[in-house]
Amino acid sequence: MAHIGFIGLCVPGHLYPASALGAHLKTRGHRVTFFPIADGVEFLTTAGLDCVTVGKDNFPLGYVRRVTEELGRLKGRRGLEYTMQALCNAIDAMVTDAPSAIREAGVDALVLDQFEMSGSTLAEHLQLPYVHLANALMANTEASVPPFNVGWGIGGGPLALLRNRAANALTRRLMRPVRARINAQRRAWGLQPFGEFMNERFGSGPQICQQPPGFEFPRRELPANFHFVGPLHSLATRTDTAFPWDRLDGRPLIYASMGTLQNRLAWAFRAIAEGCATLNAQLVLSLGGALDPAEFAGFPGDPIVVPYAPQLPLLQRAAVCITHAGLNTVLESLTHGVPMMAIPVTNDQPGVAARVSWTGSGEVVPLKKLNGAMVRKTVSSLLTNSRYRDHAQKLQAEIGRLQPLQQASEIVESVVSLRGRHHLMTV
Repeated sequence: MAHIGFIGLCVPGHLYPASALGAHLKTRGHRVTFFPIADGVEFLTTAGLDCVTVGKDNFPLGYVRRVTEELGRLKGRRGLEYTMQALCNAIDAMVTDAPSAIREAGVDALVLDQFEMSGSTLAEHLQLPYVHLANALMANTEASVPPFNVGWGIGGGPLALLRNRAANALTRRLMRPVRARINAQRRAWGLQPFGEFMNERFGSGPQICQQPPGFEFPRRELPANFHFVGPLHSLATRTDTAFPWDRLDGRPLIYASMGTLQNRLAWAFRAIAEGCATLNAQLVLSLGGALDPAEFAGFPGDPIVVPYAPQLPLLQRAAVCITHAGLNTVLESLTHGVPMMAIPVTNDQPGVAARVSWTGSGEVVPLKKLNGAMVRKTVSSLLTNSRYRDHAQKLQAEIGRLQPLQQASEIVESVVSLRGRHHLMTV
C-alpha cells in the first residue's frame, strides 16, 4: 500500500471531490495526507483525513474568507483576474514550504489539483509520480473549444473557430504572470521551463476529470491518459447539516444555491424568491454562509432560507436546481437527473453553464438579466417542459454506468505501481 499526497485549492468546490477521492483511497488501504493551507485543515480533518499545513506565514487562518469576500464582489473578467492573482500568490508559498513537508511525510505519489499551478513543478522537483485531478471544469485547452471561463458553446464554422482561438489567446495572456513565476522556479530547480504552459503544465502523468464524457464539448486533442471518470462525491466526507425537513410540504421542490464563493449577491436571492413565489412549488434558498438568513425574513413566497443546506439529500427530492453553475452542484444535480437554471458569475462558471445549455439539461440566465420575471419564466419552463428532465436523466444514466471513485483510485494506484516497478529496475 502507498502513501499518497494531495495538493490543491482550499475552497469547498475543490475540497469536496478531492476529499471524496482521498477517503476512498483510504478504504483501499492507502495512507493519505493532504498538504493544505490553514483554512483547509478543519474541513479535511473533519472528513477523517490527515493534514500537514503549508504556507502558514503567507496564508494564515481566515485568508480564504478574505479572498472569497473580495471575489464575491467581482464579476466576469475582473473576478477571473483576481483569481489569477490569488493563484500566483500561492506559488511562492507552495514552492517554499511544500517540498520539505512532502519529503518529511514520505509520500510515494501526488494527486494535484489542475488549478494548483505549482503542482507538476513540485512533483518533478521531488521526482515523484503524479496525477492531475480536475476538481473544477477541465482546464485543458485546444483551438476548436472555447476556454473554461467563457459562456458560449462549441459553435461551428470559421467564425466560431476564430472566436475560440481569440478567447484562448486572451486566457493565455491572463495566465502570463503565473507562467513567468512558475518558470522562474523551474529554472532555479534545473527544470525545463514551460513554453505553451496551458497544457504543458499537466506533464505526462494521467489526468482525472470528474465530468462524465457527455458533459464535455467534443474533444480531439486530449492525451490518451485523460480519463472522464464522473462525479467524485461522497456523503462520507460531508458534515451533517441541520435542516428543517418538517417544513417541506410536498410541493415540487426548487433548490437554489449560489455556492460559497460568489454568494454575496443578496439581490440575486431576492430575485429568485420573487420569481418562484407564484409558482406551485416550494423554494429552498441556501445562502452559502456569507449572508444572515435573518436578513431574508419575509421573502416573497415564504421560502426556506438556511445558511447551509444538505445539498445531496435535497437534490434527491428536487424538481429544479437554481445554481451559480459551480461544477459540483451541476454534477450533483445531473447525478439525480435534476434540470437546472444556471446563473454563472465568474471563473469556470460560464463554461459550466455553456455545457448545461449544450446538453439541454437546463437554461442559462446571465446575471445582468436576472430578475423575478426572468426567474419565473425560466423555472416554469423547467418544471413543465419534460425535455429538460429527459436530457438531465440521460446524463444521470451515463453517470450511473460509471464508477467514479473506483476508477479514479485505480488511476492513482497505476502511477504508484509504475514507480514501484521503476524502483525495482534501478536497484
